[in-house]
Amino acid sequence: MKLNKTHYILAVIFLSAVIFQSYFVFQTNTFSSDSAYFNIRQVESIGENGKPILKDELSYGEKINLLSPVFHYILSVFSFSKINYKLIPIILMSLIVFVVYLISFSITKDKKASLIAAFISAFIPIYISKTLNQFSIYSIATPLFFFTIYYFILLDKDKKYVNHLVWLSFLLPLIHPIALILPLSFFFYVILTTTESINISKREKEVIIFSTLAILLIESLIYKKAFVEYGLNILFQNIPREILGSYFKDLSLINTILSLGVIPLVLGVIGLYFGYIRKKKSVYILTSIIVSVFSLLLLKYIDISTGLTFLGISLVVLSSIIISDFLTFIRETKISKIENPSVAILVVLIILLSIVPSAFFASDVISSSYPNEDIETLQWIEQNTFSGSVVLAPLEYGHLITSISKRVNILDSNFLMAPLPSQRLIDVNEVYTTPSKVKASEIINKYEVNYILLTPKIKEKLKIEKLAYLENEKCFEEVKEGVIKVLC
Repeated sequence: MKLNKTHYILAVIFLSAVIFQSYFVFQTNTFSSDSAYFNIRQVESIGENGKPILKDELSYGEKINLLSPVFHYILSVFSFSKINYKLIPIILMSLIVFVVYLISFSITKDKKASLIAAFISAFIPIYISKTLNQFSIYSIATPLFFFTIYYFILLDKDKKYVNHLVWLSFLLPLIHPIALILPLSFFFYVILTTTESINISKREKEVIIFSTLAILLIESLIYKKAFVEYGLNILFQNIPREILGSYFKDLSLINTILSLGVIPLVLGVIGLYFGYIRKKKSVYILTSIIVSVFSLLLLKYIDISTGLTFLGISLVVLSSIIISDFLTFIRETKISKIENPSVAILVVLIILLSIVPSAFFASDVISSSYPNEDIETLQWIEQNTFSGSVVLAPLEYGHLITSISKRVNILDSNFLMAPLPSQRLIDVNEVYTTPSKVKASEIINKYEVNYILLTPKIKEKLKIEKLAYLENEKCFEEVKEGVIKVLC
């Protein structure tokens, strides 16, 4: 394929996204999410034993991990260097630049508008906040989801795209259950097009039926045990009510606007309106994604950051419609000479209203990374405690205990198939906050705890200086700063 100016500009946008994220990610040696350490542990297990950890003796005492390890097998290829745990996710999540360009161009046929949309997509604040420095499966699942949408839009143009979509219909659910948004989006797509008297082609109908069945079948096979255990409540993933209730806790209009970005939100809504007026079928599938995500958010089946990420990317694509209309208007009038200055002004606005907020979001993510002192403390536990020791720590340290310390935790954020995670969450918080030694000892004995983690970060989060019941107590000993040993 012969490279042209558009390809070079896309490459520059892609590299800009990679450099931007790398600047922040490599400011710290640690990660900003506990799930990152779970994924690292799975990748390392594949590298050492050739298989992931499906029966985890260190999680919740012993727990079955229901997952498809495709992402972990892919990343295991790059596990020869720990730098790749940070770099490869950056490259994967930056692929959204190419996806947004392709979808935008398929809708507008305007290269310049599509490039601008691609540039905006490189700096969606919520997308960066969701995936940056978190070794997250979303870094590959999100671009793959929108690649699937791209091939669906092109179905009627060439039969070869059917094969691409079929393969993605198998791959996406093997990567992440977020694939379930696709059948729901198809459902709303059929409703929207029917109400607007827009014809759905035979090829589209066949693909919708096939993809829906394939995704549902694969997810049901992976999560069969969970479905038997929870029934339809599996949609809540056994997440404790206390955590479900916090999904919308910090949500406000200002936070939502900043998370999505002012430009994608404003231009995306306008683009949606004009797309509907012209009855563009491609706009209907993007609208269906938005409706699906809103529905899942209202039902609390997905967390707010995941929902806003999919909304943000959909709006960026829709914004290409109004950008294209604006550029077309300039080209067709006597003021065509101001096209390039107009694009330059728009780029400056993107820098001010998207890149700057993204930088603030990225800084917040990095500042929330686990301190090096905490990692060193967890490494000390591995080296100085006996194998099989039970370490009590807050929820966000669960995966670090199993991954870094190689010790048994009380709870972690993999709630599916976990025994009574809500009660465990309450019990762990009680150990840290209760003034009663009797109550704390009762919980400690219940889980056969050998050590309690009390690092400066945990003290800051829980707003405590020490455990109230430790005063003049012979049953507890601080064997290292941040590590309390249970003696009796």
